[in-house]
Amino acid sequence: GADATLGGMTATAASGTSAVRYGTMRDNVIGLTVVMADGSVLETGTRARKSSAGYDMTSLFIGSEGTLGVITEVALRLHGQPEEVLAAICPFPDLKGATDTVCAAVQLGIPLARAELMDGRAIGGKLGHPQTRRRFCTSDRNKTTLNETRHRARHIPHPNYTPP
Repeated sequence: GADATLGGMTATAASGTSAVRYGTMRDNVIGLTVVMADGSVLETGTRARKSSAGYDMTSLFIGSEGTLGVITEVALRLHGQPEEVLAAICPFPDLKGATDTVCAAVQLGIPLARAELMDGRAIGGKLGHPQTRRRFCTSDRNKTTLNETRHRARHIPHPNYTPP
């Protein structure tokens, strides 16, 4: 949400709709500074991408919800901004149709950036069919890749799709 902090998101191992493409906090934190209960300061993470030297202290603190220490600094893996974003709102009569379609999109190699399922009550009936489940999907890449994505998305099996 708007009031979320990086330390809080790390402490709870937060994820959201963008986890489909970019991963969760656990996937994106590369180092931490943590203040322990006795006041000592612990720095985790190394410059090396992979190491087998001892415990993975960074992963230990991610999701610990402050029970092991207070996270005061977070080093994150950064992702560039996409050139273009393609969004789709897809209505489905039931949950199975929505989930089957997303599975088909992933199996076809369509690069989803995020996917979110909302029912009629969550939408408030504003998009037409109050009891229809809708999958909100976005893909973010460069313009050439998005044109290819549009073409490939047209080949998703249509028995799951209900036109608005």
